[in-house]
Amino acid sequence: MNATIKALARHQVRILLGRRRLFLVVLLAVFPVVIAGIVHGVSYLKGGSPMGAKALFQGLASGYYLIATLLLNLILGLALVSDEVEGRTLPYLICRPIPRAHIVYGKYLALLAVGELALLASLVAAYLACYAPSGRGALLHGLRGLAGALVWIALSVPAYGAAFTFLGALARKPLNVAAAFVFLWELALGCTPTALRKLTITHYLLSLSPESQPLNTLVDLLGLRSSTWVSVVSLLALTVIYVWGAGAVFAKRQYISAAE
Repeated sequence: MNATIKALARHQVRILLGRRRLFLVVLLAVFPVVIAGIVHGVSYLKGGSPMGAKALFQGLASGYYLIATLLLNLILGLALVSDEVEGRTLPYLICRPIPRAHIVYGKYLALLAVGELALLASLVAAYLACYAPSGRGALLHGLRGLAGALVWIALSVPAYGAAFTFLGALARKPLNVAAAFVFLWELALGCTPTALRKLTITHYLLSLSPESQPLNTLVDLLGLRSSTWVSVVSLLALTVIYVWGAGAVFAKRQYISAAE
């Protein structure tokens, strides 16, 4: 990997970890652990046995983390370029003798590192919080479900991160465009019986998720699920396309006037 991109990524990680949005990232990561603790605590206070660990973990893995991945990547991805524009620090970056696209690639790698670390660690902690009260046997029995959820998050973070990085580089008001992208493109179009659904990230993530939830049930009823290999390859392809698009847009677009 290009040394310049690595240096930019390390610099961007320090920026992300030093901003107020770090609180939101931590909150998203800790929230499912707190929920699992509360559920088990309520069951204990009522004098019953701990809630079924598998059902609790599946509910969090299939429902919460889809939303958390979207929110985390939206918070971080849209800010990668807009922070530089609003802070009027972009001229100091683009005046350096490095390809402008490399700036975006470095920033995206930072997002990827923070997002993967936060959500993967959160998922493992949530798994322990869900299964630990049921004993060691339950912990070992649920490892297969944990592995599947870890793979799902490992693919979802780069895909959604790339999409929001692209939108952040493309739009003058990226939050409005991102809202339309999530609700009109990803969620609505991702569950329709048309070929366009295969252009969405959500379609392939739902195809990879074996857990039972309303969106998955709808996908199965309509016969919209893609195969595992098609889903993995398509997610990787969409990730590359969005990252390349973000670099291409950033390399051509004039941002300085927008900051003035």
